Amino acid sequence: MNDDVLIHFLLSYPGVSALVATRGYPYGRLPQKNDGQITAGMPAFTVNGISELSHHTIDTDGRPALSCFRPMRFQTDIYAESGADASRLSEAIRTVLDGYEGMMSGVTIGGVWGKVTTPIQFVPEIELFHRTMDFEIHVNGG
Repeated sequence: MNDDVLIHFLLSYPGVSALVATRGYPYGRLPQKNDGQITAGMPAFTVNGISELSHHTIDTDGRPALSCFRPMRFQTDIYAESGADASRLSEAIRTVLDGYEGMMSGVTIGGVWGKVTTPIQFVPEIELFHRTMDFEIHVNGG
């Protein structure tokens, strides 16, 4: 499970793709010029894997062993030219992810939970509205 898998999954939903087309970017970075000026069309979102925990179980001999269950945390950052667009996109992403169970590009997902959502704020340095959303994703299997 990585950033690209989550982006592909989100863009496969019409409620998200209708707002951003293909403007989902990995590693928490919007496309930009060398001077830092953002070149991505809006609205857009980025995904960044934040953490992955090991989960242990007891094997058949009674010794600790790694299980196939991996809790992972991903951060999604929303960018838009208006607060309303940021709100629409964040709600579309929340609708797709929060409570989801099933397959995600061949990866079995035991559950997704929204953890933290920041208020929408205007960022003067980039002249865009921004919101951060954190999700915990339980991955089952390797």
